[in-house]
Amino acid sequence: VCAQRVVVAVTDSNLICSWMHRDQWFWRSGSLPPDCCREGVPLQPAIIGDFLGEFLQDCDLPGAQIELLLPLQACRWRLFETGSQDPLQFVETARAFLAGLNDSLEPGNLDVSTQQLGDDTLAIGVVRSVLQAWIDVVASADVPLRRVEWSLVSALRAVQRSIPEDFSGDLAWLIQSSGQPGCR
Repeated sequence: VCAQRVVVAVTDSNLICSWMHRDQWFWRSGSLPPDCCREGVPLQPAIIGDFLGEFLQDCDLPGAQIELLLPLQACRWRLFETGSQDPLQFVETARAFLAGLNDSLEPGNLDVSTQQLGDDTLAIGVVRSVLQAWIDVVASADVPLRRVEWSLVSALRAVQRSIPEDFSGDLAWLIQSSGQPGCR
């Protein structure tokens, strides 16, 4: 049995699995049991994990290695002008800023990753307990976790790959999350 890369995108109500077979992408969506996930937080990791394990079997994906895409609501993000700031100091600055978006969150409880976007840097933060809960979901499914990433970073990479090399204009991307008015 060979390892099969399976990308799993999560919403509050669905798991969407996507995988490549013979140079063709396949995907399948399954509805989560009610009240398992709310605002990007898995409330019942073991139940979601069992669902994921059974779903992978139903998709005939032995040897699945999961690349988990965290839902939009599970993360905080901001685009920063990087400037000449030291990369390690930048991460700490971004962590403090992202934690400050919620008065009750300590910066030390936030995992931060960054993505370079031209001269700017996208900083993404996820509360450690939420990240651990999603890791527990995959562990409950009894499949290896290859990588965890935020869904918008994955989508951004896909958009960047689809832009022709000779494109010289500006690109605007509007993001609307459920339950929040307006776009960013």
